[in-house]
Amino acid sequence: MNIRNNVISSLITFLLILGAWALLAGKPSSAETAGAGQQDIIRLESRLTQIEQRLYGMDANIQRLQQAAVSGAANRNAGRDPEITLLTSQVQVLQQHLSEVDCGLARLDERTLSPAAKQARVRANGDVAQEPCRLNPNTPLQVRR
Repeated sequence: MNIRNNVISSLITFLLILGAWALLAGKPSSAETAGAGQQDIIRLESRLTQIEQRLYGMDANIQRLQQAAVSGAANRNAGRDPEITLLTSQVQVLQQHLSEVDCGLARLDERTLSPAAKQARVRANGDVAQEPCRLNPNTPLQVRR
């Protein structure tokens, strides 16, 4: 907002300087054309006022658009909150179900491995206590739907 005000005031200052320069550079020295020069200044001031009004109008429109964008984003987020909550809870249920399936696979693996393969796995991976699902491989598997 502050940058926009600086740009507007810089533009107005530039236009005033440009207008004054145009009037002074093209101004003849005779007294007869003094009235015409005065009319040029009045027209230039009028045009600068019109430009200034248009710039302020554009600034007001930009502010209105920014407010509409912010309120529109808030409305869209408010409408999605129940959906996001539902999806988050469903993802958590799926993650829990996946961990149960992984644990069941580890139990089945522990049941079906030969003693030599179990010893090789323990040597390669370390202690069995690191995998709690392998501690009680004979625990029945429970499949939930």
